[in-house]
Amino acid sequence: LKALDGITREIAIMKKLDHPNCVRLFEVIDDGASSVFLSMELLEGGEVLSPRNLPAGRNSLSESDARRVFQQLLLGLEYLHAFGICHRDVKPENLVYADARSTFWRPSLTGQR
Repeated sequence: LKALDGITREIAIMKKLDHPNCVRLFEVIDDGASSVFLSMELLEGGEVLSPRNLPAGRNSLSESDARRVFQQLLLGLEYLHAFGICHRDVKPENLVYADARSTFWRPSLTGQR
Protein backbone atom coordinates (compact mmCIF):
# COMPACT_ATOMS: atom_id res chain seq x y z
CA LEU A 1 0.00 0.00 0.00
CA LYS A 2 2.90 2.34 0.77
CA ALA A 3 4.38 1.71 -2.71
CA LEU A 4 1.02 2.53 -4.31
CA ASP A 5 0.87 5.82 -2.41
CA GLY A 6 4.34 6.68 -3.72
CA ILE A 7 3.37 5.91 -7.30
CA THR A 8 0.14 7.89 -6.97
CA ARG A 9 2.08 10.86 -5.55
CA GLU A 10 4.68 10.70 -8.33
CA ILE A 11 1.98 10.56 -11.03
CA ALA A 12 0.27 13.60 -9.49
CA ILE A 13 3.57 15.49 -9.57
CA MET A 14 4.37 14.49 -13.14
CA LYS A 15 0.94 15.59 -14.39
CA LYS A 16 1.73 19.13 -13.24
CA LEU A 17 5.12 19.45 -14.91
CA ASP A 18 5.59 21.52 -18.05
CA HIS A 19 9.26 22.33 -18.59
CA PRO A 20 11.61 21.57 -21.48
CA ASN A 21 14.07 19.80 -19.14
CA CYS A 22 11.49 17.46 -17.58
CA VAL A 23 10.12 14.34 -19.25
CA ARG A 24 6.43 14.75 -20.10
CA LEU A 25 3.65 12.46 -18.93
CA PHE A 26 0.87 12.26 -21.52
CA GLU A 27 -1.62 9.79 -20.11
CA VAL A 28 -2.21 7.42 -17.20
CA ILE A 29 -4.17 4.22 -17.84
CA ASP A 30 -5.37 2.15 -14.90
CA ASP A 31 -6.53 -1.29 -16.01
CA GLY A 32 -8.75 -1.53 -12.93
CA ALA A 33 -7.07 -4.72 -11.80
CA SER A 34 -3.43 -4.58 -10.87
CA SER A 35 -1.58 -2.44 -13.41
CA VAL A 36 -1.13 1.23 -14.17
CA PHE A 37 0.40 2.26 -17.50
CA LEU A 38 2.13 5.58 -18.06
CA SER A 39 2.34 7.08 -21.55
CA MET A 40 5.40 9.30 -21.44
CA GLU A 41 7.52 11.27 -23.86
CA LEU A 42 9.85 9.04 -25.87
CA LEU A 43 13.47 10.12 -25.45
CA GLU A 44 15.49 8.42 -28.17
CA GLY A 45 18.86 10.07 -27.66
CA GLY A 46 20.07 7.80 -24.88
CA GLU A 47 21.87 8.53 -21.65
CA VAL A 48 24.24 11.49 -21.65
CA LEU A 49 27.23 9.28 -20.78
CA SER A 50 26.29 6.42 -23.10
CA PRO A 51 29.28 5.48 -25.30
CA ARG A 52 27.25 6.36 -28.40
CA ASN A 53 26.89 9.94 -27.13
CA LEU A 54 30.55 10.50 -26.29
CA PRO A 55 33.21 11.63 -28.77
CA ALA A 56 35.14 8.74 -30.33
CA GLY A 57 37.87 7.49 -28.03
CA ARG A 58 36.63 9.42 -24.99
CA ASN A 59 34.91 8.24 -21.84
CA SER A 60 33.66 11.63 -20.70
CA LEU A 61 32.05 14.80 -22.02
CA SER A 62 34.10 17.75 -23.15
CA GLU A 63 34.14 20.68 -20.74
CA SER A 64 31.76 22.70 -22.94
CA ASP A 65 29.31 19.77 -23.28
CA ALA A 66 29.46 19.10 -19.53
CA ARG A 67 28.76 22.79 -18.88
CA ARG A 68 25.73 22.71 -21.20
CA VAL A 69 24.35 19.52 -19.58
CA PHE A 70 24.92 20.91 -16.08
CA GLN A 71 23.20 24.19 -17.00
CA GLN A 72 20.14 22.30 -18.24
CA LEU A 73 20.19 20.13 -15.11
CA LEU A 74 20.10 23.26 -12.96
CA LEU A 75 17.24 24.76 -15.00
CA GLY A 76 15.20 21.58 -14.59
CA LEU A 77 15.94 21.34 -10.86
CA GLU A 78 15.16 25.03 -10.35
CA TYR A 79 11.75 24.44 -11.96
CA LEU A 80 11.06 21.41 -9.75
CA HIS A 81 12.19 23.19 -6.59
CA ALA A 82 9.88 26.14 -7.37
CA PHE A 83 7.01 23.64 -6.94
CA GLY A 84 8.49 22.15 -3.77
CA ILE A 85 9.57 18.99 -5.62
CA CYS A 86 12.83 17.24 -4.74
CA HIS A 87 14.19 15.00 -7.53
CA ARG A 88 15.91 12.47 -5.19
CA ASP A 89 17.67 10.53 -7.95
CA VAL A 90 19.91 12.89 -9.90
CA LYS A 91 22.58 10.79 -11.60
CA PRO A 92 24.08 10.48 -15.09
CA GLU A 93 21.83 7.53 -15.97
CA ASN A 94 18.78 9.80 -15.55
CA LEU A 95 20.08 12.48 -17.91
CA VAL A 96 18.75 11.54 -21.34
CA TYR A 97 19.03 13.31 -24.68
CA ALA A 98 15.70 14.07 -26.36
CA ASP A 99 16.90 12.62 -29.68
CA ALA A 100 20.04 11.35 -31.36
CA ARG A 101 21.04 14.73 -32.82
CA SER A 102 20.22 16.78 -29.74
CA THR A 103 22.34 18.38 -27.08
CA PHE A 104 19.15 18.87 -25.08
CA TRP A 105 18.34 16.38 -22.34
CA ARG A 106 15.46 15.67 -20.01
CA PRO A 107 15.83 13.91 -16.67
CA SER A 108 13.56 11.06 -15.74
CA LEU A 109 11.78 12.12 -12.58
CA THR A 110 11.74 10.38 -9.25
CA GLY A 111 10.44 13.04 -6.96
CA GLN A 112 8.65 13.69 -3.75
CA ARG A 113 6.77 16.69 -2.56
